[in-house]
Amino acid sequence: LDLDADVAAILGLDPPREYRPTVRHLLSHTSGLSSRLDAEMVAGSADHLQRGDFRALLLDEPEAPSGAWWRYSSSGYAILGLVVERLTGTMYARHVEQTLITPQRLTSTHFGSTGGAARSEGYAVREGRLVTVSTPQADPTSASIGLWSTAKDLVSWARALDAGALVGHGQLSKMLRPAPVSAGPQPDYGMGFFIGSTGGHASVSHDGSCGGFSSQLATYPSAQIIIAVLTNGEVHVAERIERSLTMAMLGI
Repeated sequence: LDLDADVAAILGLDPPREYRPTVRHLLSHTSGLSSRLDAEMVAGSADHLQRGDFRALLLDEPEAPSGAWWRYSSSGYAILGLVVERLTGTMYARHVEQTLITPQRLTSTHFGSTGGAARSEGYAVREGRLVTVSTPQADPTSASIGLWSTAKDLVSWARALDAGALVGHGQLSKMLRPAPVSAGPQPDYGMGFFIGSTGGHASVSHDGSCGGFSSQLATYPSAQIIIAVLTNGEVHVAERIERSLTMAMLGI
């Protein structure tokens, strides 16, 4: 798959205007895609959405020209899942299980309600009371939300990625380059990862927050540190916890 391939063309769509985001644009969150579905996805209330809802975003009026500026787009990754399905002829979740999860022996990682691992309930505060919230489902947003895992499996995933067991080192290097934009500030994001530093050590990370859960996975290659934090609360504290642990390990 060419990173600069036209996503609408892959999905058999013909937008009536000059809006042609590429795979690279969606991976780097620089597509300018409409964000009208993102709030529901982040809240974990996207169960009613269908594949057609995400395909239709490519026909919407974009919020910006592709490549102009950076804005995180959960919908963009859901559309990338549709691209995988179109090219492989396999459901996204099944394809990931067959090509990545099973070969890497990530036995506690699965999509949606499938799999045998014990699952935590997600919690939120509503009117001063702690209540459980609906858990995110896998389909059709599984390329963006709905993946269940453990801290142990996430660390194993990060080690495999760094070792070149998932993608080649050349491809990984491309993923870790900040995405260029023609307007607005330069993002600290490549293709799938935030790129930063703590205490002079470069970091590769990504956080998540959805439906009563918060997560953070961070790798510091020069310090040989990998930290995964998972919480089952609506307040997004995982990134802050990870940063505190990292600073303690680095002695800063």
